[in-house]
Amino acid sequence: MRKLVALLAVLMLLAGCVPRLTPPPSGQNLPPLTSPAPPAPPRPPEPIWITIYLAQGEQLVPVTVRREAPAPASPVGEALEALLEWNYPEWAVSPLPLTTEILGVRTEDKTAVVDFGRQTLSGFAGGTLGEALLLKSLVLTLTSIPGIENVRILVEGQAAEAAFGHIDTSAPLERPSHINCEAEGGESGENTVTLWFVDQHAMFSVPVSRSLPGPADWRVALEELFKGPAPGSLLLSPLPPGTTVLDAQLKDGTCTVNLSAEFVNNYGGGSALERLVIQSLVLTLTEFKEVERVQLLVEGEKGDSFLGHIGTYEPFTREPPNRFF
Repeated sequence: MRKLVALLAVLMLLAGCVPRLTPPPSGQNLPPLTSPAPPAPPRPPEPIWITIYLAQGEQLVPVTVRREAPAPASPVGEALEALLEWNYPEWAVSPLPLTTEILGVRTEDKTAVVDFGRQTLSGFAGGTLGEALLLKSLVLTLTSIPGIENVRILVEGQAAEAAFGHIDTSAPLERPSHINCEAEGGESGENTVTLWFVDQHAMFSVPVSRSLPGPADWRVALEELFKGPAPGSLLLSPLPPGTTVLDAQLKDGTCTVNLSAEFVNNYGGGSALERLVIQSLVLTLTEFKEVERVQLLVEGEKGDSFLGHIGTYEPFTREPPNRFF
């Protein structure tokens, strides 16, 4: 009997040592098991890519530049800043004069409004051709921004009949339908294709508008591309000599171009020229809405990297031209 009483006493003592599992009284919180994590550092702003149009002789060259713009940045302001800050005159120049003074930029509906100071005009001495390049550069650059369809030029807050001396700027300027026309005297006709060749420095792809005697489609554009630049042009064809198109088909948005073996055998450039070769084909064909992708074949076969650096097994889609990091 004494042993039973002793055993019960021990059991009761042990029961009193078990910690409470019931919740604390109302209004009390348990202390945190671990210290709170420090706040995450602010994420840097996402870079934006803007296509600006630079002058190279009498032609305009689109170059896509990276801007580390804090949000919410004005794309119009960033595009103008990119034009002003371009600093590689050995390859292309900004048509804006060094004295450019921008008093303000804003967007009204689908119109970009740019207000220039008078010192911008006093520092401009480019003549009629330079004026045309400047205005086309501004319009092409700003209408490359999604949602912008035309550009209004102001001087000291007022509309000017001819802000830079000759060309009417009293009304908003629309994006030109053609760029770098081969035809003398201005715009090309209705039957026009845009072909992408390479500049004389082998740095950039350059769009050229070529008039044709008949209707234009993607097949015609491909044929014209392989004819090369017009005689006397400073532009170059990036395609390896002797390359021919064996066949080209369009199905479900994918244009499959079958090239001859010379495309590989006669290529003598590096990775920079390789980019221009592929960009020339893809940009020319995707000028047509029905062409969404371009698949390259050589002698009817796919290849992982026909020219050595850029993957060619999958089809290419259109990207902003001439990315400049």
